Amino acid sequence: MFAPKPALHAIKAPSSFVSVGLPEQVAQALAGGRTLCKLGLGDVTALRLAEERADVIGCPLMSGAVDALCVIAALEEARFGGTLLVVAPALPDPAMVERELRAATKGFSLRLVTL
Repeated sequence: MFAPKPALHAIKAPSSFVSVGLPEQVAQALAGGRTLCKLGLGDVTALRLAEERADVIGCPLMSGAVDALCVIAALEEARFGGTLLVVAPALPDPAMVERELRAATKGFSLRLVTL
């Protein structure tokens, strides 16, 4: 006789914080207690985000290698459904910048974080 198989219970793995182009210190601070994963813009795919269990992603507003609009486009293509934290220096009108960025997003939330 075969013994019945034990029921498999879905266990939700902890989420990770994904940094796309953020300085290490900023990424660590935003990650909080989450596992930190650093990806290049070309690595932002649906499969990779699922592997990393990413529900929060951080990126700079602008940097030499990455800008928020490119990350937004990659996240839309990957059908990301979490939150994007866009990190920026002090801005004269951060609310206006956040509105403009949110207008470019579809399917996920966005928050502007000023340093």
